[in-house]
Amino acid sequence: EIEASERDRARRKPPESLDAWERFQRGLSHFYRTSKDDNEKAIRLFAEAVELDPTFAAAHAYHSYASWWGVPMGFSDDPNSSLAVAREAAERAAAIDPQEPLAHFSLGRLHIFAGEVEMAIREMQTAVSCNPNSARAHYGLGFACHYGAGQLDQALNHYDAALRLSPRDPQRWLTLTLKGEALRTDGRYDEAISHCQQACQFPDCGFISYMHLAASLVGDGRDQEALTAIERAKKINRDLSIEFLRKRFISMHETLFQSLLDNLRKAGLPEA
Repeated sequence: EIEASERDRARRKPPESLDAWERFQRGLSHFYRTSKDDNEKAIRLFAEAVELDPTFAAAHAYHSYASWWGVPMGFSDDPNSSLAVAREAAERAAAIDPQEPLAHFSLGRLHIFAGEVEMAIREMQTAVSCNPNSARAHYGLGFACHYGAGQLDQALNHYDAALRLSPRDPQRWLTLTLKGEALRTDGRYDEAISHCQQACQFPDCGFISYMHLAASLVGDGRDQEALTAIERAKKINRDLSIEFLRKRFISMHETLFQSLLDNLRKAGLPEA
């Protein structure tokens, strides 16, 4: 509630009057909206915040997060450059404040991009140890176990912790979606569909929630509903295809990735 109030206040002030904190809050207001334009604005505002205050660890951490977030979402025109910027910002955040959980969260995600799964899990564990009440840290550890290592039981435990700790998280849709995908992989289709449908109720869920909903619906034999979900995902992201996912979903656990692609093909997702 306090963070939301700060974001609203920052949006109401003219840009030339924003200090580092206000630019950071305004960056957050764009970061939580899932569009290319908002992602670019968030990156710029976080960069301006750290220019004004180079010791602002959280701003460095979110600069990292916004930079790599554009890769799987399809916002970045140069994924390699985005990942390099993200790594530099995350390392700087961790150096300034080793107890900043989001710095370790971003470093963990970058290790996954690099295929360094064990290092990713360790960084996410560090994020949780920095703040055991951080929903983002628990989500990150769940993601590393799930997306990186294919360890579904461990992933589900941490996804549940994230959902419990922050019922008003602006990115709650992401945790619901990834929990749904883990449940789908485990053959628990009714639960998977329910979680993905909940995620799709969020206005900023982007294409990801609809895409995973389609994969779960196919698993349950609901092919026409799956096609509708894929069409909705394609409307949000016109570039969405099997080829897009191969380029953007970097270093996803191979068995899980193939299962996802197989179901998406059955749902009607084109190859290119």
